[in-house]
Amino acid sequence: MQMVDLTHPISSSIPVFPGDPIPVLTPLCTIEADGCRVTGISFGSHTGTHIDSPAHLFSEGKTLDQYAVSSFSGSGWAIDCSGHAGEIGPDALDGVPAADFLLFYTGWSRYWETPDYLSGFPIFSRALAIRLAARRCKGIGFDTLSPDPVESAGLFAHRTLLGQNTLLLENLADFGQITGKPFSLCAAPLLFAGADGAPARIAA
Repeated sequence: MQMVDLTHPISSSIPVFPGDPIPVLTPLCTIEADGCRVTGISFGSHTGTHIDSPAHLFSEGKTLDQYAVSSFSGSGWAIDCSGHAGEIGPDALDGVPAADFLLFYTGWSRYWETPDYLSGFPIFSRALAIRLAARRCKGIGFDTLSPDPVESAGLFAHRTLLGQNTLLLENLADFGQITGKPFSLCAAPLLFAGADGAPARIAA
């Protein structure tokens, strides 16, 4: 079975949301000195390809460990939005079939590990966020830093979707080859107690 990896590897050179900690990977043991290799890892809960839970924005919101494991897999459909600049409108959903996970492909992952990745990316319009929330998908994914502008204070798309307990799959790697056709998706976050978010291995 052929699968597509939608996950960026975590390293100290990847972009992070402004104000978030830069990942640090520190050698603790080496094969030469200790007979085994062990690495100390430090990063924020929203590092790299990751999943947001409602607890990210809502004080009483659901944490990732409170979701059934079945919440992280299901049917998927990827929408090609690579021609969009600025806001992606609700018309992007026209003709899109029902699926557990809807992914928005913008092509922005080509800027990964460059300064350009952190700004100017396509965002969700308010109307799109509302229409997506009405679909009550398990998750909504995208190959950008956020569905909202970095400078947004209200985070309308985040709040609208997370408020419906819809998971957000952020910073996806390139998946242009699977747009416009059905697939199965698995989005497996690290299992932290009380997690507002966590890095995830996501594949389709």
